[in-house]
This record gives sequence, C-alpha cells and structure tokens, in this order.
Amino acid sequence: MTSPESSSNAANETALQKEWRLFRELFLRLLDVLLNRLFDLRPEKAIRRRRYLIFLFLISGFLVNLKDYPLPIWAGFVQDIFSYLFRQGSYTPNYAGNPFINFIWISISAMANPNTLQYLPIVLVSFLVARESAALYIADIFNLDEIDVRAARQFVGAVALSGSNKTIRIANGEVLEEHSSSPVILIGGPGKVIVDIDSVALFEKPDGTPRIIGPTGEEPKGKATLDGFERFRTAFDLRDHFIELRDQIKTGDPEEETKSPAVKSRSQDGIPITATDVRFMFSVDRGANNTDDKNPYPYNPKAIENLVYKAASRVTPDLENPSTIEYSWFNNMVRLIRGRLGNFMSERKLTEYLASIGTPETKKAKQQEKMIAKELQKLASLTTDDMPKGKELRWTDLGV
Repeated sequence: MTSPESSSNAANETALQKEWRLFRELFLRLLDVLLNRLFDLRPEKAIRRRRYLIFLFLISGFLVNLKDYPLPIWAGFVQDIFSYLFRQGSYTPNYAGNPFINFIWISISAMANPNTLQYLPIVLVSFLVARESAALYIADIFNLDEIDVRAARQFVGAVALSGSNKTIRIANGEVLEEHSSSPVILIGGPGKVIVDIDSVALFEKPDGTPRIIGPTGEEPKGKATLDGFERFRTAFDLRDHFIELRDQIKTGDPEEETKSPAVKSRSQDGIPITATDVRFMFSVDRGANNTDDKNPYPYNPKAIENLVYKAASRVTPDLENPSTIEYSWFNNMVRLIRGRLGNFMSERKLTEYLASIGTPETKKAKQQEKMIAKELQKLASLTTDDMPKGKELRWTDLGV
C-alpha cells in the first residue's frame, strides 16, 4: 500500500528525478534477470557456464602474460594471420612457416610461462575448496552419510558446470536398486529418468511445483530431462492390482501367516463373523482416458498428486525423524477394505447379509413354474389313444 508521504514525493519530483528513479529500478531488475540467466539450473545452461569459465580463464591468462608478452607481440602474430589470408600472393613467399601454427605455439608458450603457472595453484585450490564446501553443505541439508558426500561432489560439478547424463530408471512403480545411491535420487537433478510403460513418477522442482512424468517412450532417446534440484518424490505402479484377504496355511513363517488375514468381526447381535476369500482389484484413477496399444495404463495426473500430497504421515516420536510418510497404497487399500468390511458386519444383524431368497431367486422360481406349467399342459392335451397300452391317465390338478 502506498503511503501519502511517498505519493506526495512522487508528485513533487521533477522529470529528471522520475527518469532516474525508473532507471535504477529497471537496472536492478536487469541485474536480477542476468543473474537468473547465469545461474539457471537447467543442464544446457550448466554447459554454457562451463564455456564462460573457460573463456574467463583464457582471458585471465592473457592479461597476466602481458608483462612478458606485451601487446605488440600479439599484434604482430595477428597481423601475420590476416596478411596470410588476404595477401597470399605477395606475403606467403616471404613468410617462414604457418602463421596459425606459430600463433598456437606462442599461446602455449605464454600459458606455460612460469610467471603464469604460479597463479594456477591459487585458482585450483580456490575451486576445490569451494566445491568441497558446497558438497558438505548439500550433504548436511539432505542428511547424507559420509559415504554419500562423493555423490554430493558429483552433484555440485554437474549442477554448476557440466550438466549431468546420469540416468535413473523406474519400473514396476519403484526405482531400480542399482540407482538408489545415484545423486539424482539422493539430491535431485540435473539428470535423466526412464519411466517404464507400467509406471508414473512425481518429481518436485526447487519451488515445490510438482512435475508428473509418465512413460518416457516418446521422449527424446526415451529419457526425460530433469533440471537442477528437481527431486524424486515417489512412483506408482499403473497396472491393476489384486489382493486376497484370507487366513494363510500354517507354514511356520509368522510374517507369511499374518499376510492379509481374513476379516473378523461381530454382527450387531453379537455373533462372531469371519469374511474370508475376499478378492478385490484396484488401480490408480484412470480418469476419462481410454486404453490403447500405445497407452495401456492411462492415469489421471490430479489423482497422482492427491495420492502424494493427501497422504497421512505416521508419528514416530521415538525415531530420529518425528514423522514418517508411507506411500504404500497397497497397505492403505487393504486397511480400507478391512475397515469397510468390519463396519459392514458390525452395523448389521446376521440375517441381513447372509444368503436368503431375494428378487433374483423369486424371478427364477416363477420362470421354472411357468416352464413346468407348459409341459403339464402339453401332457394334458394327450388323448387316451396316445397313451401306451395298459396305462391310464387322470388329471386332477395342473398346479398353476
């Protein structure tokens, strides 16, 4: 909100003061844009920063060498190159050697000059110290172990100068085991990701914006590109899943015997009830998308976000982390079905959900009665002559 004092100052300023104020504001915005462009986290921008660094290194070496190799020497070699290109007829016979090769040799000699190399350790030590400090800082931020500091060093080099072609693969809704220690998983991009046709993954940009990456078969080279600090959140299996609830056979393995046991509860009138051999199928919400050969497992992107951001966290006060978020929707679905079945049994009397004669059975019984009636009518239309000898037929009631 603009204060009355600032409004009065803006009204009283001269045209020159107004233009100067606008110039300063726009100049600061220009600096912000240039800094954002220079430190862009995309992989292709990291490669551009490496080129800038190499160019800056060469310019710095050239300026340091001006004491031993002054400008007239460099100007002479440049003049020889232009004369060789544009005055070959009169210049080439009188020039010994090749001016391009001579320029390259003088450049190498200048860079290998002891007066220049004495500054090289300062540059290298500064670079290594800065990289190590950044790696330790990132390792501390992301709670990495000492073994994973190496991955942090690789990440710093990738996000700052080189980009990264490190690739992770997601199949069956999970990251492959050999990629679990990759910097792309531990810290984030830059990097590449391959998502199989049966999976979908959710990544987060540095500002928290979600990015859902489905099967990457149509991406360039079958890989999706991750920007700097774009972190993997979780992945889901898009296939249909089947789960059975029943008591397992006694095998001696407690974990196997307690896996998806039958649902036990009591009816409203207190009778113990057990629901066993319950088999159900579930999958992610596919929305209005239709399946086809290219996309056999469609999905609704909004449903993926809801599964992640609306998941409940489990409070763990005794552990290092005060809360833990589990994305095992298999267990969530099992708990949901078991809870619904338990509520169904406890809210109703036994006679309400046991098998009984209902509308389907009544309709079928009436159909059978009609069929029997038709057969009896056919038999009733038979005459005595149609009957076998020695038999007598008397109709008393058709029962219709």
